[in-house]
Amino acid sequence: MARSSGKPKLLEQVLEIRYERGYRYLDRCGEAMLLLEGVLSEKTEELWMPGEMQPKGAVLMCPELELQVLFDTFKLVIIQTPTEREVDLRPVYRAVFHAVTKQFDIQSFIRFGGRRVYLMPTDSAEEADSLSVSVAPTAGLVAPPGGQLALMSFESRAVFESPDHSRGVRFVVQPARKVEVPEEVDQRLRVRPHLLPEGQREALLAQLRARRKRQEDPDAGLVLDVDYYWIKPAEPSVDVFLDEAWAECDKLIAEFGRGKRL
Repeated sequence: MARSSGKPKLLEQVLEIRYERGYRYLDRCGEAMLLLEGVLSEKTEELWMPGEMQPKGAVLMCPELELQVLFDTFKLVIIQTPTEREVDLRPVYRAVFHAVTKQFDIQSFIRFGGRRVYLMPTDSAEEADSLSVSVAPTAGLVAPPGGQLALMSFESRAVFESPDHSRGVRFVVQPARKVEVPEEVDQRLRVRPHLLPEGQREALLAQLRARRKRQEDPDAGLVLDVDYYWIKPAEPSVDVFLDEAWAECDKLIAEFGRGKRL
């Protein structure tokens, strides 16, 4: 395998839990938001602020940690992107899971998913394309008459599952010409400062400045996307699941870094 110019860098991590019969979301969303805002502010010692609450879903965010909590009738998602700030997220995962499942009286779960996205940096976009080809099957490819190969890149995808399909991991590798966080200006920044709760404007401005700074120096490389999952777990445990999920992510990324093919 062609070599990259550095070690894989964690860009994003996601915990997604899909459940059944979460209909109480429509009645208890406000209660859940109030509970989570208080609990998460205490757990992280950072400012958490609610986004817009709608029938299609609610959002709670922490600009300092680049964390978002989203939930609706069907799922709960906790996203950290980017992951510049290293922090123990276990208390966040645990608190959100227990608060949402208790408020909505969730009894059965469809899927637990733990996803991490990495960037294996390269010196150029062309090298990223070359790396993607080196880990993908290319036998039998020929140029059409009168043509010649100008560019080649591949997305490689592998899925491994237990015999009963109750557990598995999906591993996707693809080249990226640049990796950046899309700039999204929170509408609260358009509101006069004295009309906002204390600290919200400062937190949002700091987040926006950090995003703009990252966009000034876009990266190239291979994106490594690892998604570990449980299907209909009989005894759902966030802690046990995350132990397995992050261990599997680390294992696959380490093996890939040593040059093992999918």
